[in-house]
Amino acid sequence: MPVLEAKRLCKSFGSVEVLTDIDIAIDDGEFLVLVGPSGCGKSTLLNIIAGLEEESSGDVLIDDRVVNLVAPKDRDIAMVFQSYALYPTMTVAKNITFGMQVRKVPKPEREAALARVAKLLDIAHLLKRKPSQLSGGQRQRVAMGRALVRKPRIFLFDEPLSNLDAKLRVQMRGEIKQLHQRLATTIVYVTHDQTEAMSLATKIAVMSGGRIAQLGPPQELYDRPNCLFVADFIGSPAMNFIEGTIAIRKGVPLFVAQHETSEIALPLDHYEFAKGAAEGRSVTLGVRPEYVTGAGTANKGPRTIRFELAPAIMESNGFDQHVSFDFCGGRLAGRFAARETLAIGTPIDVHMDLSMISLFDTESEERL
Repeated sequence: MPVLEAKRLCKSFGSVEVLTDIDIAIDDGEFLVLVGPSGCGKSTLLNIIAGLEEESSGDVLIDDRVVNLVAPKDRDIAMVFQSYALYPTMTVAKNITFGMQVRKVPKPEREAALARVAKLLDIAHLLKRKPSQLSGGQRQRVAMGRALVRKPRIFLFDEPLSNLDAKLRVQMRGEIKQLHQRLATTIVYVTHDQTEAMSLATKIAVMSGGRIAQLGPPQELYDRPNCLFVADFIGSPAMNFIEGTIAIRKGVPLFVAQHETSEIALPLDHYEFAKGAAEGRSVTLGVRPEYVTGAGTANKGPRTIRFELAPAIMESNGFDQHVSFDFCGGRLAGRFAARETLAIGTPIDVHMDLSMISLFDTESEERL
């Protein structure tokens, strides 16, 4: 039985519909990440789950009980906000235990819970300080501690790392991951950062325009995106897209595109078509940059095609080189070994592994 469910959930602000027919089911111990661009409705959905916002229609269920009319304090949830929302005049210890004090939890129980959470989050040395005396990462730990002290059924995180610098964000991401592994609790987490989503989630819901574009395990969304939006949003660097058509030659389906004055024909006999390979259909081929490589790192299997292309843009991160080429009227990005000798404008052998490509209908943008 799912711990949390949203059934045909809709939300409108006046005439503006911000959520449409949201259906989600989360099992005990799962880490669900709601990810998408700004304005897609992910924070609104989280607020409805929390009871901070009222749905226009549909139901929210916790442990198979409809909680639409249940107050936030009675839903057995705890929320960590983007802004930390700490009381500036209270010490860390008081911030963490204040909610328990309001609920008249006995002092010995409050102190035991505080000690447990302080040890878990490594903030015992900060308990006498006030929020103004803490760094961003320390404030985030305190905000998490205030949620953890309650031992709720579900944790809700609303972009908790967006105010931190890049290095601290990576560190805190690891700590949240470890926390989930240790406590095995159920988490719903909102972010616009797809790298954050991929590294934390057991299940991802990619949202677009108030709808769920795709829901599933991170690797499934990465390997088999069900539409162009998900394919483009998930992955860094982003997936390459090449416009072309389907041709059937000698019974073999091919992806055909025009590169400068030459025709490019890529075999698709290995591709699992869900909706058939219709002759002349306009399609978009997607290939991840890690499957576009140089001679030194290429997978030279039966699905690998070689081109001679000249680098147009090169960027290095020390570990590898991100290289872009002009290809079939657009840009083709690849990942090359850090010590592979490359020069702008000098043609090199480029190997494209077709074993993990995706094909999308150009008109509907759905996966074929």
